[in-house]
Amino acid sequence: MKILWAEIKKELLLLLRDKAGLALLFIMPALLVVVMTYIQDAAFRVFSNEKVQVIWIDNDDTKSSNSIKSELETSGYFELVDSLGDKPINAELGKGLISDGEYQVGIIIPKDFHKKFKSRIKGRVDSLLADFGLADSNQMTVSNSPITVNLIFDPLTKATFKTSISNGIMGIINELETQYSFQAFRSKLAARFPYNPSGNSELKLKPIIGFEDEYIFKGGSGSLPSSVQHNVPAWSIFAMFFIIISFSQRIVEERISGVNKRLRTIPVHTGLLVLGKALTYVFISEIQLVVILALGFWLMPILGLPELVINGSFRLLLLFTIPISLASAGLAILIGKWSKTRDQAASFGSIAVIIMAALGGVWVPVFVMPSLLQIVAKFSPLYWALEGYYSIIVRGSTIYELLIPASILITLFGITFALSTLKRD
Repeated sequence: MKILWAEIKKELLLLLRDKAGLALLFIMPALLVVVMTYIQDAAFRVFSNEKVQVIWIDNDDTKSSNSIKSELETSGYFELVDSLGDKPINAELGKGLISDGEYQVGIIIPKDFHKKFKSRIKGRVDSLLADFGLADSNQMTVSNSPITVNLIFDPLTKATFKTSISNGIMGIINELETQYSFQAFRSKLAARFPYNPSGNSELKLKPIIGFEDEYIFKGGSGSLPSSVQHNVPAWSIFAMFFIIISFSQRIVEERISGVNKRLRTIPVHTGLLVLGKALTYVFISEIQLVVILALGFWLMPILGLPELVINGSFRLLLLFTIPISLASAGLAILIGKWSKTRDQAASFGSIAVIIMAALGGVWVPVFVMPSLLQIVAKFSPLYWALEGYYSIIVRGSTIYELLIPASILITLFGITFALSTLKRD
């Protein structure tokens, strides 16, 4: 045990003397978490409770177009912008604003929209009544060509955002179209038959089927995911695996400087020294996690970002960090043992971390990847690390749901540890 503690003490002293290494391990991840959370928080707000600004260009300005405008505004999802100061926005100005990236989406209502809209509604109702012999086919004017309402987008708009906005706008317009069709049909029947329909002639149809969103948490209750809850675990794990670069370089340096040869004069198994290095970086990873969590708890609310909320157990989070840091340390030791130079270890280590992070879902969620990459992602240790952290922080899972990812990460450490001890310096 004395040898093990001596190895841990040696690694800590070397790290404390390496100012650049300390910055890489603590300052860089802290800045990365704050910056990436800031960047992604805007996207979270767009898809949660923030209204989307939409340029409104009405070339008709009639009852029908104003009804669409009113429905869009009262939906609570859109903020319509129809002027800049006292200057109305026309099609040319609106397209210019969107092409400049100042707005992402706009709606252009064509001229004679109301006239064509009422004509299409009348034709549809007359056609339906004619099927039952209740309309004069000589007076029918049916046109199947749709009225074009232009939705204009910034070319840089993401496809998912474009689709969700388009579906939202078209859903509201289609609902209004149904209301007008129902009212026209009701009026036609009232004119055809000698009866006085009761109720409001402007009756608004209510949906028959309603949907209610419910988020299921392991603990029974929890808070909805925020940009902080997504970024803190992702970039904490990235920081832990970034240790590979400095850790593997130090192992190469020990071999080149002859430290390993002197250590072999001590009657101790090589595996014990390797284990001491791994345990050192388990301790460092725990400190990294605490620092980044502290940023989520206290700094990010000051910066106007959501506060970090852990739906699961904080102690379980610290416990699950052990297999993550062991997997990271095992890879670092393996790379350091098999690299011939410091530059080789740094280059291979940095590339390996970036590839594993990309496949593991740190930058792009795994569920949006192609099916083949979703399978490949499971070979990345960052995938299992991220699954475990999300299970604790977002889903509020217990230790039983973490057994599989923890076992996979510990198995990876066992394999890399065994391969490292086989390599002779």
